[in-house]
Amino acid sequence: GMKAYSAIINMADDFFDKKTIKVLNESKDSIIGLNNGINSGLEGLDSFYQSVKSLPRIEKNINRAKLNVLEKLEFLINVFKSSSQLSIELIKEISEKIDRIE
Repeated sequence: GMKAYSAIINMADDFFDKKTIKVLNESKDSIIGLNNGINSGLEGLDSFYQSVKSLPRIEKNINRAKLNVLEKLEFLINVFKSSSQLSIELIKEISEKIDRIE
């Protein structure tokens, strides 16, 4: 999704006018909000990950379940970090495009 939007942004400047600049600004604001939500969720996920990780070893089944939860959380945390990184890159691209056009 974000990569496709990035490709649209990088189209020739001739296709952009005042109306599309407004749309780009609105999109940028939405992506900033999305990124703020991602980072907020990431903080909660990381906190949960740390609390699960600090659980003591009790029994074989519980330890296996703990490791499974940690693996899933690590995957989700990495997805959040990657999404945040992509959104930051997209925000920069939009800002650069707007600066070029204006």
